[in-house]
Amino acid sequence: MLNGFFRSQDFLAGVFFIAFGCLTLYLSAPYSTGTAASMGPGLFPKLVGYLIIILGALTVGRDFIKRGQQEMARIHLRPLFFVTLGIFIFGWQVDRLGLVVSTIILIVLARIGGLDSQRFVEIAVLSILSATVVSIVFAYGFNIPFPIFPR
Repeated sequence: MLNGFFRSQDFLAGVFFIAFGCLTLYLSAPYSTGTAASMGPGLFPKLVGYLIIILGALTVGRDFIKRGQQEMARIHLRPLFFVTLGIFIFGWQVDRLGLVVSTIILIVLARIGGLDSQRFVEIAVLSILSATVVSIVFAYGFNIPFPIFPR
């Protein structure tokens, strides 16, 4: 019976949340929390850490109520690889290639990593629209000094 709990998606997600919340609390320990009138730099990270731990506990509790009915889904490596590669290339090349080209590369790689069929027109439209929105929002809206086009 307990073996089913350890293979459940909810149980494993809850344990991950609890571990991540504990890590957040550990890393934010050196920062002072302050008072309600004068909040310190450690208040928000500690608050988020506690909320993540509570979320994890609720997720694990929900799994015990459901009695581990939902088995762990199969991990697909292709999307994991291509999305990670796209994010890495975006961060590495955004200064050289600009927001437009880097965003298009990111969207194309993430779409190639998808498990369903690939449609060229869909990928082209999605990447061009995403690059346009990203450029407008970040370069003009937030005034972030990224180059829009390649140098």
